[in-house]
Amino acid sequence: MKLKQIFCRHKKLSPYLKNEKFLNLSGETVYWKCDRCDKIVKSEFYTNEEFILSFRFSHDQDVD
Repeated sequence: MKLKQIFCRHKKLSPYLKNEKFLNLSGETVYWKCDRCDKIVKSEFYTNEEFILSFRFSHDQDVD
């Protein structure tokens, strides 16, 4: 663990998809990564339907 990751407050998160060797057919695992320190803060599993609906509407709007 880097010293930068310990003292970061992880306020600005962005979704991140890993390029994995094997794909999960029932959905996607989305990792939330801090933009400042590159630490993976949390991970969530979305089914294919949830993945399409959640990211289609969230990227249409600008979030501050």
